[in-house]
Amino acid sequence: NQPLWAESIFGIDVSVRELDVNLEFKNSYANLDNVVSEVYTALGTDDKSLQKSMSREMLMYYTTSLLWTRLMQIKAQRANSELAEQERELLRLLADEELNVPQPIYLYLKAIGSVRDKTGKEIFLADHTLPVATGLNKTGYHADLIKAENHTLFEEIPSLGICGDVLMALTSETQTTPTFGCLTTGQVANANFAGYYGVVHKPKEEIKLVLESFGIDTVSFRENIAQTRVNLNLIQYISDYLQKQTTFRNEKVVMSNLTSDGDSVQFIRTQPTAETVNKMTKWTDKVVRPVSTNAESITTFGASYMTGFQLYKEATGGDHTNWYPLKVTASNPIPDEWIANRNENRILPPGFNINRFNAISDSQVNRTNAI
Repeated sequence: NQPLWAESIFGIDVSVRELDVNLEFKNSYANLDNVVSEVYTALGTDDKSLQKSMSREMLMYYTTSLLWTRLMQIKAQRANSELAEQERELLRLLADEELNVPQPIYLYLKAIGSVRDKTGKEIFLADHTLPVATGLNKTGYHADLIKAENHTLFEEIPSLGICGDVLMALTSETQTTPTFGCLTTGQVANANFAGYYGVVHKPKEEIKLVLESFGIDTVSFRENIAQTRVNLNLIQYISDYLQKQTTFRNEKVVMSNLTSDGDSVQFIRTQPTAETVNKMTKWTDKVVRPVSTNAESITTFGASYMTGFQLYKEATGGDHTNWYPLKVTASNPIPDEWIANRNENRILPPGFNINRFNAISDSQVNRTNAI
């Protein structure tokens, strides 16, 4: 691949500079719920006492902690990015901590980051803001209230506020629906809230005792960093359990040792097809067709069904309930503004929205089950 002009004189006094230095993209992490669920199910197959040691919701909380540590580490490594005080504290607390991560979750997290495309251009992951908003005296949300201008965050990026509320509900004897501080009277969350599986089943008594021992109950949640819902003791407890599991290869991860480089799977757009006809099928479970501007390996295309970093929200038979994060009632219909901006974060840099290559349509559930 030696350039034709390598030995010529034409390179003398010629300089080349990069245009549009700071091209950015945004991801959806809504499919992380499914990845965690599949990992938990597989762990339970090999460990019959799993439900006494760790609930699925605890694993989701742990993974969300890892996600935000990864996002803040990427942000810290980017030139000219400024971290807020709580974001710096999160990195001081967790970035150098060796944590045990099942390989499917590790691969998902490792795929996140900036990408150098096939032309040599580096495309940066847009900076994230650690959720620290407060609602109803509870912390760790993307915003104090979910509304038109921020609903995509609640649908696409799990927060420790949402995961924390779910853990608090697990300690109740009667509660089946978490009390989310970011909702107003009359609003009821469903499984489209990232980090929430839609219902709280009463766990084994051992789970309740574990959570309470770490300062988590129906009315309080012990935090190591104010307004974040970061509970280091719980994170370390789950990491210790995962170290003993044999279902998956265990990755000992120190987030500060990872580079900010991600994978090109983040540029593959997964677009729902008309093959999903059940209006109740969740948007992260629908049949999709991966589409890409660049030629990617078949394994990268295959991974896009599971990761869903550029998963679009579309109606099923004219009904948008499949992605809407709240229960639809006569007094709470889906607002037109929410429908209009539902895919506002799926804007890739110029040149990356061209449909040149696609893969077969398939169910995201079927592909994630391959874990």
